[in-house]
Amino acid sequence: MKAKILLVDDDPDIREYLAALLEDNGYQAEAAPDAASALARASRVALMTDVLAEATPELLDERRPNPHAPERTETVRHCVQVVMEESWEHLRFAVRDLDALQGA
Repeated sequence: MKAKILLVDDDPDIREYLAALLEDNGYQAEAAPDAASALARASRVALMTDVLAEATPELLDERRPNPHAPERTETVRHCVQVVMEESWEHLRFAVRDLDALQGA
């Protein structure tokens, strides 16, 4: 599995050059034109990739305090499910909005 690098630069030529250079050296490169785009792309993907890459059944069944209600505990599996469902909802609304813009 290749290591993934997210590079950020506002110049498309530099982004393209750096992405090619990284890929030639064995990395998987993703490029973003600004910090907001990079953060939006990286935050949930990185979180879920890290969790799932190391996940074992024992880890997924481990109970941890809910950060919003510490007196309640939830399994890691439940937390992963919530993040995945929220990501799906964001994607669904983004597709809906793009479809609306294309139809306008």
